[in-house]
Amino acid sequence: MTSVCNLHLGALTSPNYPSAYDNNVNQTWILCGTTSVNACLRFTNFYLESSYDYFKLLNQQNVVVSRYTGTSSPPDLSSTTHIKLRFTSDEIVTYSGFRAEICSKPSKTSCWLLAIVIFKLCFRYVPCPLQPILREY
Repeated sequence: MTSVCNLHLGALTSPNYPSAYDNNVNQTWILCGTTSVNACLRFTNFYLESSYDYFKLLNQQNVVVSRYTGTSSPPDLSSTTHIKLRFTSDEIVTYSGFRAEICSKPSKTSCWLLAIVIFKLCFRYVPCPLQPILREY
């Protein structure tokens, strides 16, 4: 199992990508977020053997939450908690697999906290160049 907790930029790929992945792959990664930063994945390529090879999302109890196969990319994934990602392939046909960009973005909670801090600073001390921006929210 590979953890991507400390990666801020980069890519998550199936084994051997962009060449064909191996038969009988069972690889798991953990994508970690925090209360202030969401860890996210944005798929740029996705090509698995339909109905036999899968990319799965699992919750903390190892229950499959969703699974993807074929050529339709999963939606962008984002979380403030740990998400297990599992790639499995069967014993016969293989394709190029997948590539997803690893990114991070502020969580809604941290954006609200930052807005509150800026709001307090701006209205306590005048003038503040951020007041027009705060009024747009």
